[in-house]
Amino acid sequence: MNTQNQKKILVVEDNTSLNAILVKKLKEENFIVYTAFDGEAGLEIAYDKKPDMILLDLYMPILDGYDFLESLRNDPWGKDVRVIILTNGSMQEQENAKVVLEKNPLSFLVKSSTKLEHLVRYIYQAFKE
Repeated sequence: MNTQNQKKILVVEDNTSLNAILVKKLKEENFIVYTAFDGEAGLEIAYDKKPDMILLDLYMPILDGYDFLESLRNDPWGKDVRVIILTNGSMQEQENAKVVLEKNPLSFLVKSSTKLEHLVRYIYQAFKE
């Protein structure tokens, strides 16, 4: 299979079940998928593989999504990479919301209220823009 035109997505999610579901679905959709279960490993993979998009949980061990996003946006490559926040945290947490939104994510999606099909549709739409 020609992988030259395939988009690369990094899934940074510490919930192993959800991580597996996301990876399986994205591979079925013909994306190249990388995965990490904590922010530190996620950053290493991001800098090494330079994915086209990152699906990022905020609450993870070792390095949380806030610090991940801070480091990413301070990097010449990472400052413009597409990031979708996928978390169970609420944007109602005002201070946290402000910190995340200042880092320019494409979207902030709540896991419990986002269907997998909608996430995939949103990813395709983001790549068209």
